[in-house]
Amino acid sequence: MADLEKPGDTTSVDGSEAWGALVAHLPEGIALLDRALSVTASNDAYRRIFGAVNEAGPNPFGLEWIHEEDHPKIRAALDELLGAEAASCRVEYRVRQSDGTWIWVEASAANLLHVPEARGLAVGIRDITQRKQQELHLQRMSNILLESQRVGHFGSFEFVAATQETIWSEEESRIYGLDPADGSPPYAQMLARHIHPDDAELLDRTFREAFAKGGVYELEHRIVRPDGTVRIVHDIAHPYFDNDGRLYNYIGTTHDVTERRELEAQLAQAQKMESLGQLAGGIAHDFNNLLIPILGFAELAKLASTTDDERNEHLDDVIEAATRAARLTQQILAFSRKQILQPQVQDLNDIIVKFEAMIRRIIGEDIELRTFLEPNLFRVNVDRGQVEQILLNLVINARDALPRGGVLTLETANVHLEAAYLAKHKAAHAPGPYAMLAVSDSGCGMDTATQQRIFEPFFTTKQPGRGTGLGLATVFGIVNQHRGSIWVYSEPDKGTTFKIYLPQAHGAVEAAETSHAEALERATGTILVVEDEDMVRKLVCETLEASGYAVIEARGPAEALRLIPAIKPRIDLLLTDVVMPEMNGRELHQKLEALEPGVRVLYMSGYTDHVIVHHGVLDPGLHFLQKPFTLQALREKVRATLSAPE
Repeated sequence: MADLEKPGDTTSVDGSEAWGALVAHLPEGIALLDRALSVTASNDAYRRIFGAVNEAGPNPFGLEWIHEEDHPKIRAALDELLGAEAASCRVEYRVRQSDGTWIWVEASAANLLHVPEARGLAVGIRDITQRKQQELHLQRMSNILLESQRVGHFGSFEFVAATQETIWSEEESRIYGLDPADGSPPYAQMLARHIHPDDAELLDRTFREAFAKGGVYELEHRIVRPDGTVRIVHDIAHPYFDNDGRLYNYIGTTHDVTERRELEAQLAQAQKMESLGQLAGGIAHDFNNLLIPILGFAELAKLASTTDDERNEHLDDVIEAATRAARLTQQILAFSRKQILQPQVQDLNDIIVKFEAMIRRIIGEDIELRTFLEPNLFRVNVDRGQVEQILLNLVINARDALPRGGVLTLETANVHLEAAYLAKHKAAHAPGPYAMLAVSDSGCGMDTATQQRIFEPFFTTKQPGRGTGLGLATVFGIVNQHRGSIWVYSEPDKGTTFKIYLPQAHGAVEAAETSHAEALERATGTILVVEDEDMVRKLVCETLEASGYAVIEARGPAEALRLIPAIKPRIDLLLTDVVMPEMNGRELHQKLEALEPGVRVLYMSGYTDHVIVHHGVLDPGLHFLQKPFTLQALREKVRATLSAPE
């Protein structure tokens, strides 16, 4: 062959120039190898495939040119050919070109050892790199599709660079709320119709930047389904290139991460509320210890003054301001779930009916009050005063949403919350029977952004001076402390409904505790007062001594234990703070009872740090005085504790 060259000449194998010309112009590379596998002749296509090499070109079966992973298959093929076990073979493998790049080739070799003119092998070489890339692409696409079908909430897509065509898997269409039978929307249509308007520009810019650089495209964004629902998805796509290095396509996946992001946001919100609650509770505790002497000493000053003393008016103002501050600290403690509950089995309907007169005074005449009460409402285990606080705050909130009048509705009902319903509302409570209290208004309503913040302390949409921003935070804390749930439903200009769910309790409704009118009567008994706040301790001791008690004071538990042996005849009552540096009040009482069995104890605190409560509920049989307290409340509680049955 004239163009099937031997090293150094152009003599053809059979002397036919026509045959040589045909071989020379074949697109496949042709080479002849001797028995030692050295190239004795090759055509132009062969040399193009392998690039600029020596005049004979590389040995197509030389292991130094072949990818290490393909060595076993090459050795097996040569063993069969050279051993005359096969007349021909076909094998695909990777060959390193002279410039260091790797290509895929398909080699077809024929055994010519029996031909006198040849005495070797005839090899045809074809570059199949592009075909291999396409096969790899199809395999990757297939794997993506299989994976997306397996996990269910993954979709897959392909973007073809040349045609700008977008190809979606069935699951991709379902994520977007589309019918897979309708096919994949064009890129421009997807961008205009199915991407959230606020994210469309970002998505287009991010994808075009990746496309221009041939880099990875990755973005989390929102989509809008045909029914109007918004979902959050995470896209990631990798580029693939053809044999010439041109961008061929992008293949990627779409993951619906809506539920995950909602849970993350819920966790972040819960952590924020918990942090605020810890901070608020600590501040309220310290503030309570300041309010007690302010209230108490103002009361003592007023008792010591004459009825015509002009300073009485100022003292009344001090008492009023301190009382309002005390209510504020109670709201903070309610939000932070650090107040102490003293629950009893109650009928919510009874609480609403007896509170109705106050509700009507609060809302005024231009708001219509409607009540729909379930006749056989489930009983609930609640602190009655705290439920009244819930009603008060929600009613005030509804009134402020009805500046031009409207309708306020109170409703109760028996409900059975299913697990699926609780999961939908991200509630951690167990399914079962609940008593539902709903407070609805026909007022201005709230948008979604406002609803997400309404239970945060000090967040308010009211004008300055119209609210502290603690009303709904207080409600939130009280409901959670009662192991209940509160959900809000609202739309701008369509009103608002708050629904509170409290777990059913069993047992008869308990009567409310009566107060003691004989608080100012002279009393007897020995009381050991243990309080680490100096001003609080001084006020309590002076008040109890003025009432007739013998009082021994101690600055802390260690001092109290040192004083006990010298107290004669015995201690009738231990009045102690709960949270103290050396040991808590309960531990002190246990040590005292070991010395004087049967000694009564009255605990006082702003919050107890789980010492005498569980989940915010006072342990049964304990006597407790909530800080801040008035002097009258102190006298009444001491007398009630001393006179309580053993």
